[in-house]
Formats: sequence, C-alpha cells, structure tokens
Amino acid sequence: MDHFITIASSSTGNGAEVEIPEFSDKIRRKQLRRLTESRWLPDDIILCHLQLVQHRSLNNPDYPKTCVFDSSFYKELATQRYEEAKRDYIAQELLAKK
Repeated sequence: MDHFITIASSSTGNGAEVEIPEFSDKIRRKQLRRLTESRWLPDDIILCHLQLVQHRSLNNPDYPKTCVFDSSFYKELATQRYEEAKRDYIAQELLAKK
C-alpha cells in the first residue's frame, strides 16, 4: 500500500487514476491522497486494501485465510433472509465450510 501512497503523492504521476495490477482495478489519485490525511476513507480505498490483504493471504500459506465483501454486503444481509444473502453474495462452498 505504501507504493500506492507514493504514486498518489507524486506530482509527476500519469493521469488521474492508479492501476492496481493484481486486481485490474483503478483507484483515483484523489482518493489515495486521503491516506496521507486525517479524513474518512471512501469505500473504494477500504475495499482495495482488503483485497490486497486477501490477495496476500491467498498467495502465502503462512497467513490466515481471509474473505472480503464490499460495503453493501452487511446491508443486504440485514435486509434479506440469510439464504437470499448467501445465494446473492457468497459462494456456496465458502459457507458450507463453516
């Protein structure tokens, strides 16, 4: 993540977005700059960091296993029945293991 903060802080970076190769996602420099400030973070930045954590855990057997959901997951889980949320958001095998 430090690498992305450096890119975002750089005034010489290309364009308004930073590409994250592991996920083929793009994050706006403006959002990344919030990491250096004391401000609330947008969902995109939080999800990006969680995806980096998950990516690391999948590629290193010494790290704990993780599963990442976007911010709408809890809302859907709270407003739908469990089975509907399970069908809509979670792979069957993931919950079957619990």
